[in-house]
Amino acid sequence: MLELGATLDVPSRLELGDVTESIEVTAAAPLMQTQEASVGGVVAGSQLDRMPVNGRNHTRLIVLMAGTSDIDRAQGRGAESGTIKVSVNGQRTQDNNYTLDGMDNNFMHMNSPGGSPPMDAIQEFRVATNNSAEYGRTAGANVNIAIKSGTRDLHGTFYEYLRNDKLDANPWFNNRDGIRKTPFKQNQYGLSLGGPVLLPTRYIGRDKTFWFVAWEDFRSRRANTLRLTTPTAQLRAGNFAGVARIYDPLTTRMSPTGALLRQRFPGDAIPASRLNPAMKALVELLMPAPNQPGPTNNFVRQESTRNDRRHIVVRVDHVFSSRDNFFARWLHQRVGQHTPNANPNLENFTRFDVDNIAAGWSHVVGPSAVVEVRYAYHHPWNPIENNHLKSPKPQRAAGRAWDQAFRTFRKV
Repeated sequence: MLELGATLDVPSRLELGDVTESIEVTAAAPLMQTQEASVGGVVAGSQLDRMPVNGRNHTRLIVLMAGTSDIDRAQGRGAESGTIKVSVNGQRTQDNNYTLDGMDNNFMHMNSPGGSPPMDAIQEFRVATNNSAEYGRTAGANVNIAIKSGTRDLHGTFYEYLRNDKLDANPWFNNRDGIRKTPFKQNQYGLSLGGPVLLPTRYIGRDKTFWFVAWEDFRSRRANTLRLTTPTAQLRAGNFAGVARIYDPLTTRMSPTGALLRQRFPGDAIPASRLNPAMKALVELLMPAPNQPGPTNNFVRQESTRNDRRHIVVRVDHVFSSRDNFFARWLHQRVGQHTPNANPNLENFTRFDVDNIAAGWSHVVGPSAVVEVRYAYHHPWNPIENNHLKSPKPQRAAGRAWDQAFRTFRKV
């Protein structure tokens, strides 16, 4: 079997033999392959189907290869889609090159995997190092994924992977502190289906045209207990008694020794007339009122981290002749993650959306030459992370306060 991305040299010399002569074929691997200098391995479809993988993402299987480590200390993006960054042969985790059907599949910013097809859509993938110029661009490994194609018979899969706090025991530390189990729900489900193109009475493509479709959804909800230190009512009124010493900046003067001196506010309380209305509005806008006693960690809330993913793969293959083959493939990825903030007035949203379209034509010129023409459009989109204010009403109030403060400043 010729593996993905491998080069095979089979020298042969045939001689006439007797009818009683037999040929024995063994599966022993050669000690060294001399066709190229690359070193690597292939994870085949049978391994992808049978191996348990948390999150069902192919990048987690890269660590099966020798010389790999998933200890990540480098920058990277794409974890929202379930991928992990892997160091190969001591190189940085950003130094890998990811290709899909032989074409680019990278998120160039911080160099992370781009589109992440469902594992049931992957025929096999190869991790190779010390590559030739064909796969050049990075110092690490080249990870090349081959997407499945349809066959002359209808084949498919349907699956769901479930994790739920109802199936888990409460952690030991929670039991010690008298805390109930943290709510957790995770569902990963999808299907894959492929076969020949059959149009009754019009076209029978059992040996010519094939199609393949894969779809997967992922939904995860994990609760978090978040703590925040927020100003108390006393601090919001400008009274810092017992908290800090507050000095009046308008009383600044220079001592005979050259030191700057200021008078302390009586009782460490700022007069109400000296409080900037814009600053008061911003505090009310951004900082919630305490719901716990004390000056620190006085606001506690529980909120879930939400991660939603959708992956769709569509592929069509057509055999024009024994010398010509054509394929077209589309990968559609939509990933969104909401990470709760300890401050309920702010929300963190991260997206990692990818569209990867590819088409290729292969032509067998002769016994020793093949011509391949391929074209791909790869569009990963990641706005990093955006913080959003939840309510527009306080924003308008803060805007009016800023305007009032600016007009007051101009009058002065």
